Amino acid sequence: MQECARVKIEEKFEFLELKLVEMTKCPDDKISILRRHLRFFKTQFKQKWKAASRKKDRFMSTNEDWLTSEIQVPNYSAEATRKPGRPTKCFKDLSERSKRRKTTALREQVPVEELTYAAEVSQRSVGNTDASVMIKKIVASPTRASKIRKSLTATESQVSVKKHTPQEALAIFVEGDFTRRQWEIIHNANKTIFPCYSVIQTAKKGCYPEKDTRLFETLLHLAYKIPLQKWQARSPAEKKTVKDTKEKIQRQFREEMGLLVDVPKAGFGNTNDGNTSRRFFADPDTSSRITGINVDQIKRFQVILEVISSGHNIDADKFDSYTQDTAKLYVQLYGWYPMSPTIHKVLIHGAQVITHALLPIGQLTEEAAEARNKNFRQYRLNFARKFSRTDCNRDIMNRLLLSSDPYLSSIRPKPVKKKTTFSTDALHLMISVTDEDMSYESTQQEDEADIVD
Repeated sequence: MQECARVKIEEKFEFLELKLVEMTKCPDDKISILRRHLRFFKTQFKQKWKAASRKKDRFMSTNEDWLTSEIQVPNYSAEATRKPGRPTKCFKDLSERSKRRKTTALREQVPVEELTYAAEVSQRSVGNTDASVMIKKIVASPTRASKIRKSLTATESQVSVKKHTPQEALAIFVEGDFTRRQWEIIHNANKTIFPCYSVIQTAKKGCYPEKDTRLFETLLHLAYKIPLQKWQARSPAEKKTVKDTKEKIQRQFREEMGLLVDVPKAGFGNTNDGNTSRRFFADPDTSSRITGINVDQIKRFQVILEVISSGHNIDADKFDSYTQDTAKLYVQLYGWYPMSPTIHKVLIHGAQVITHALLPIGQLTEEAAEARNKNFRQYRLNFARKFSRTDCNRDIMNRLLLSSDPYLSSIRPKPVKKKTTFSTDALHLMISVTDEDMSYESTQQEDEADIVD
């Protein structure tokens, strides 16, 4: 034990145990027996160590005779040398016939009650408490063993039923083209196998991509944590600091730019809509002064959003270099605040998406489909027959085809809209932008803000 460099007494005992296992060549299935032999020695050692006030010199001088005495422990090294002939097996590895033959003398000489009690105590001493309790209950009454046997037989005869995981249930739901009502009927008929519909709804959301690239909100939440330089505020003092910083930023945005930032709005979300985001990135100097975020970081995010929402062809190599530099700047300045998954996707994998897309990335948005929701409601209300579902849908589809006809769209007067010129950095990342294309409509800028929002 003196060779052990550790301080705690339990760690020294563990060291002693490992040494004895090595010296006696104790097999793994016999370690519990070796520990029982050492148990009395450990108890005596702790008592004497405590009596010596845990002083090594006093302990050695007081217990010199005891320390020089011998301890009887099993020696398994002699058992390791094999005798000629068939090798012996452990009792648990023997067949039933061999086990009966080996225990014949024991069963003939020792009564059943003693054998049962010895088995109960032995199981408890090696740590098998459950087995010890079961043996005690089985012999408690003459009929207890029959009841336990019947219960085990009934349990084993039952077929184990496994409930479908959310992903498995969603696969069944999609493959069978079930409606919500149909799935609820199936669930009510067998709730042990099929999960409820709300579980499928949650699994559906896990298959959908992120709806928006919320750069604006990410920068806001980053600004709230700048005084702490930490991702999460845990203590009450830290939470108060974040709250005060948030109120200060909201007040400055309202006073200097007339913006209501990160304020809950009745009916949906908050005030962080497209217009708020657009005005935030339109004046990076003021936004940087209010939030404390590096102005170059805000300008770079503005250029990236402007490029990916432009609808023009993008130079993937230049875009990749620009986004990589932006990501490095972010990590250098704000490495303590992890990027959101969508920002990581834009900065790290944006060039790969642009390379494999058939059309410019700005033309693959959902703005066109979402803008038609208004027309769909209008056409169904005013231009569709209501007595037949088929005729109603046909009238709506015909009206949509009329309003989106290429020839009719080409001869229709183009509405006059305010245009904004692309920034120099944004033009540098695009391919073959003509003079006519150097400006984009304000609606496209609003689309950019929608992406941010």
